[in-house]
Amino acid sequence: MSLKNLIKTQILLTLFCFVWVDFAQAQNQTSYTEETAKLLEQVNLKTVNGREMAEVPLKLVLQLAIDRSVSLQSSKLGNQAALHAVTAAQERNTPRLTTSFGYSKTPLISASSSCSPSQLCGSSTSSLSFSSGYSLRTDSGLTYGLTYAEKNSKSTVLSLLEMGGEVTTGTTGEALSTSSLTSSVSIPFFQDSGTEFNEIPVRLAEIGVTRGQLNSKQTEMSLLKQVASIYWDLVGLLETIEVKKKAVELSEKLLRDNQARLEAGVLNSTEVRITETQLMRNRHSLFSSRLDALRIEDQVRAALNLTNLPVGLLPSDKPKTQFAVPEDVSVLLEKIYANDSQIGLTQASLEQNNYQLEQELNKQKTNMDLSLSYILNGYSKGFFGSTADFSKSKLHGMSATLSWKVPFWRSGYY
Repeated sequence: MSLKNLIKTQILLTLFCFVWVDFAQAQNQTSYTEETAKLLEQVNLKTVNGREMAEVPLKLVLQLAIDRSVSLQSSKLGNQAALHAVTAAQERNTPRLTTSFGYSKTPLISASSSCSPSQLCGSSTSSLSFSSGYSLRTDSGLTYGLTYAEKNSKSTVLSLLEMGGEVTTGTTGEALSTSSLTSSVSIPFFQDSGTEFNEIPVRLAEIGVTRGQLNSKQTEMSLLKQVASIYWDLVGLLETIEVKKKAVELSEKLLRDNQARLEAGVLNSTEVRITETQLMRNRHSLFSSRLDALRIEDQVRAALNLTNLPVGLLPSDKPKTQFAVPEDVSVLLEKIYANDSQIGLTQASLEQNNYQLEQELNKQKTNMDLSLSYILNGYSKGFFGSTADFSKSKLHGMSATLSWKVPFWRSGYY
C-alpha cells in the first residue's frame, strides 16, 4: 500500500469515528429529552430569581428515587434469582428416565479333553442389549424404580487344531433373548427419612427469598431516608435564603437612612461604614446560601439519577410542626417490630441456622435402608418376544436387602 492510500484510509477512519460518536450522542440526547419531558409533565414550572424551577413534592421525589435507583434494580434482579432457586429446589425430585443400547462380542477359548481332536475349543458370543429405567425419589425419602432390560445373544463354536494355528468356525446356535422387568423401592428409616427433613432445601431457598426481600426493603428505606433528608435540607436552606434576603433588604434600607442622616449632619461617617460592612456581610451570606442550595440540588439529582434535568428543583412541601402519636403505644411498638428489616434478617438467620443444624444432626443418625425388588423374567428367540413369559409366576424373582451404617462418635470435642 502506498503512502497516499494509507493517508486516505486514516482520514476516512477518522471521519467515520467522528460520525459514529455524533450519532451515538444524538441518540442519547434524544432518549434523555424524552425522559426529561415525561418527568416535567408531572410538575409545575415557575421562574424564581431568573431561574426556571420545577415544584416537586416529597412524594414524587421519593417515588422517583425508588423507580430510578440502580441499587434497587439490582436487588430486584437478586430477588428474581432467589425465586428461581426456590423453583429449582421444588423440582429437585423430578422423575428420571435412563435408556441405553449396547453391543458386545466376546470370544472365549480353553483347553479341554472335550475339544479332541482340536487342542483348543470355545465359542464367540455376540450380544445386543437394551435397557430403559424410570426412577423417582419422593419428598419423604422413598425411591421407586421400574427397569426393563433385554439381551439378545448368539454363540458360534470356535476351535484350534494346534497352538498358533488357524481358528476354525463351527456351527452357530440359535439366538436367545432374555428380558426382565424389575420394580424396586428403597426405604430409609433413620437418616434422610421424612418429608419434613427432605424439604429442608426448599425451606432454605425460601429463606433466601425472604432475606433478599428484607435486604431490598432495607436498601429502599435507607435510600428514602437519604433522599428525604436531602429534600428537607433544601427546604430549610431555601427558608434561610428568604430570611437572608430580608436581612439584605433591611441592611440596604438602613444604609440609605444612614446616608441621609450623614448628609443632614446628624450621623458620622463611621456609622455609615459599619452599615456598609454589615450589608456586604449579609450579601455574602446570601450568596453562600444560594451556592449551598445549588449543591443540594445536585445531590438530589445524583440520588434520583437525573443527570440531564434542565431546570432547578423547588420543594413544594413544608414541614409540619405537629405529629399525631397514637394513644396505644404498644400497638405502635408491635408495628415497628414487625416492619424492622434488621429484626427480620436476624430471624431469617436463626431459622436458616436451625435447618443447617438439622442437616448436620441427620449425618449422625444410623443410615438404615431397606431395598425391595420384584423381577419378571422371560425368554424367546427374538426381541420383545419374551414379554409373554412375564405372566408365568415360576419365572418371577424377588430380593430384599437391609443395610445399615452406624457412625462412631468422637470421644472428645475441640
